[in-house]
Amino acid sequence: MLRSLRVITTTLTSKQQFRYYTASSIPGDVPQNNATEQNLTHEEIDSPKEDLTPEKSPSENTQENSSPEPTTPKMSFAERAKAGFPKQPSETTKVGLGFSKRAQPSELAKNWAKPPEKLQMFVPPVDLGPIGIASKFVEIRNLPLTAIPRDIQMMSADIPIAEIAPIRNGYLQLTGSYELKFQSEKDALKFVESNLQKYLGGNKLEFKFLAHSGNSIIVCGLPRNISPDQIRELITDSPGNQSSVWRNIFELPIAGSSTIHSKYLIVLKGKNESYRLVRKLHNSYYAKDINGKKFHLKVKVAY
Repeated sequence: MLRSLRVITTTLTSKQQFRYYTASSIPGDVPQNNATEQNLTHEEIDSPKEDLTPEKSPSENTQENSSPEPTTPKMSFAERAKAGFPKQPSETTKVGLGFSKRAQPSELAKNWAKPPEKLQMFVPPVDLGPIGIASKFVEIRNLPLTAIPRDIQMMSADIPIAEIAPIRNGYLQLTGSYELKFQSEKDALKFVESNLQKYLGGNKLEFKFLAHSGNSIIVCGLPRNISPDQIRELITDSPGNQSSVWRNIFELPIAGSSTIHSKYLIVLKGKNESYRLVRKLHNSYYAKDINGKKFHLKVKVAY
C-alpha cells in the first residue's frame, strides 16, 4: 500500500514552476494507474508553455488588492455654483500696526453724493440766434394740433415745468403753439437746448424766449375816437380790477384804411389779470357805432 506524497518538480528554461500531484490515501493496495498523478512526457516538461495573460504592473496589482473607492459624479459649473464654491480665506489689509478684515460693500457707509455738474468738452455752444434772450417763458411752435400738455411734459424729462398754456386764435381754436413757464431761466435754457432741432409728429419744433409773456392783451374793434381814460374805465369796470392792474396803453396801427375801428395794446402787471380781461371782453360789445350797431370786440393775450 502506497501512502506517500509524490512530488514531481520540473525545471523550466524560462522560469521555475512547481506542480504538486497527490495520490489518494485509500487503505489497501491501490493500483498505480488509479492514482491522481499525471504522467508527463519529457517533451511536455522541457517545453515551456506560453502565458497568454498580459503582465500587470505593481501599481495595478495594488489597485486590485485594495478596495475600490466610491467615485463622485462630475458636476457642471451651474451645479457647483448652486451648491456653493469653497470659501477662500478673506484677505486682510494692513491698518496701523495690526490687521483687519477688508470691509464688504454692504458694510460701507452709504454716503454717496451726486457729482457736481461739469461742462461738456468739445461740444459747440448752441446758437440761440433768433430765439431771443433767455427767460423763464418759452413759446414752442409748430406742434401738431393733437398735441396735449402731457406730450410736452415727456419732452422735458427731468426738467420741471411750472405751467403749460395753449395759445389760441381769436376763435379760441388751437394754433399748435404752447407757452411754457419754468422756475428759472437755467431750466428754460436747458429745455430749449435739449429739444432744439427735434421733430414731433413730423413737424420741426420752433422755440422762442418771451420776456414778460402773457402780461399784455390786444383789443381790436374799439371806436376810432376812444380816449385812454375810456379804456381805463372799461378795464376797471368789473369788480376786482383796480386802476393799478394796468401799466400802460399803446395804440397800434391797423392794416388797411379803417376809419371806424382801432386797436390797442394794454400792458398789465400779471398774467392772471390779462386772462381775466380776455374772458371778460372777448366777443363782447362796446357802445354803438354811427350806424346804430355795437362795436364787436376781439381780445387776445399777446405773447
